[in-house]
Amino acid sequence: MIVTIDTDKVKVAADEAGQFYFKPGAEKHLKLLMQYQAEIAAAVELAQANIQAVIDDNNPAVTSIVGGKIKVNRSLTGAIYGADDIKKVPAEFVKEAVRKFVDSKGIEAYQLENGGKLPKGVKLNDRKYRMAIKVIE
Repeated sequence: MIVTIDTDKVKVAADEAGQFYFKPGAEKHLKLLMQYQAEIAAAVELAQANIQAVIDDNNPAVTSIVGGKIKVNRSLTGAIYGADDIKKVPAEFVKEAVRKFVDSKGIEAYQLENGGKLPKGVKLNDRKYRMAIKVIE
């Protein structure tokens, strides 16, 4: 795998990508950045798989490797145990979780009836936009 990245092109692409909103032709800059991102992500994924294979072959108990400028941490994720059919697991080994959350629609209805005021204990969250950019072929 050969990944060649022209850093001058990356800078120009990043600078010009903001024009995408106004100039449809500016999408080529975003596309270039997304191409670079995909190539780098694939290379990093391959590197992680290679490191994982070496650890598995030599010492599966390793949880971190520290180099001069790089630290690699690895940990298990997800549940330790599972069940194909939770209904067949004895009740003593099953837990139910209840999640409580603020009812947005109920609050909006309350605001309509109360001049835009929020109910006691409720605050307006400072929400941030998440942006996803994808290459469309």
